[in-house]
Amino acid sequence: MPSQPPKLLDQGRDALRTRHYPAHAEEASVAWIERFILFHDKRHPDTLTAAEVMAFLNTLADPAERSQARIAILFPGNGPVFDLPHQPQLPFAQVNVPCPQLAHSN
Repeated sequence: MPSQPPKLLDQGRDALRTRHYPAHAEEASVAWIERFILFHDKRHPDTLTAAEVMAFLNTLADPAERSQARIAILFPGNGPVFDLPHQPQLPFAQVNVPCPQLAHSN
């Protein structure tokens, strides 16, 4: 009897461990991947288009969350956990962090 391939989240965990991600980063990334999969009614990411990936990212109000989710789903620079063949380079969310003014003493 042929064995079944590992489930998608297990593939994600294995890919993160292979890349030596710390445990807390693995947990956070797997949580984002799970949210992404559930958002798309458990469809396999191989079947999703760039517009569908952006639809998920655009539901997140916080730009920092969008960037975290994008990184977890696509792993920029290290290759994705799973193939997303229809994905162009998706932009990172713009995060504007105010820089405090330092008082200059004379």
